[in-house]
Amino acid sequence: MPDFVMEVSHSHTCIVAELDDGTCRWVKAARQKLDCRYKDMPVEVSLCGSGGLGPLSKGQRLETVRYELEQALTRFVSLFKDDILSFHFLRKVKTFPGTQIHVLQPSRPNIFTLLQKELRNSKLRFEEARFEFIPHCTLYNGTFLEKFLDESEITQRRAEVQRFVEDELDVRSETESRVINLAVYECALSYPAGIHLKQLLNVQVPWNKT
Repeated sequence: MPDFVMEVSHSHTCIVAELDDGTCRWVKAARQKLDCRYKDMPVEVSLCGSGGLGPLSKGQRLETVRYELEQALTRFVSLFKDDILSFHFLRKVKTFPGTQIHVLQPSRPNIFTLLQKELRNSKLRFEEARFEFIPHCTLYNGTFLEKFLDESEITQRRAEVQRFVEDELDVRSETESRVINLAVYECALSYPAGIHLKQLLNVQVPWNKT
């Protein structure tokens, strides 16, 4: 984290639960086939920034954010036994209504609901959320890309994505996944790069520490 970044200053600063390396590998491989611009994006479930909790409010010191995340994780881990915190992704890919956002859904969404609850109960301040909270990991988001395509290209692109999701995608639904840390990112949209993220900090889940 750069020394000069001392507080939340971006209008869209989010908190995400990043997932283990095994999960990251197959999700990134799928993203590479769908849209190579997203292949190196973190494999995560967003906890604040859109659904349930809006972005972190500006002006909060990052050292305070880190402390509150550490406290939230400590409370969260105490709710579970270590052996029941793993989950897998459901085989069927969900598409949010009225969008071209295709997502993977965890088999145990309560893990992320409870994580978000701990954030809500912390001393962190959040902006208003735009949507309800549906825990998910984004596989493909064509909404932004389609703004720069003509109608025929959009039709072709949607057909390609649908064919891949239904016929080619190998969802590792038997592979266990696990949250490894919470990370804070500044998020911005740009074309043709897509989503640009800048990580401000991350806090490891206590059971992963050695």
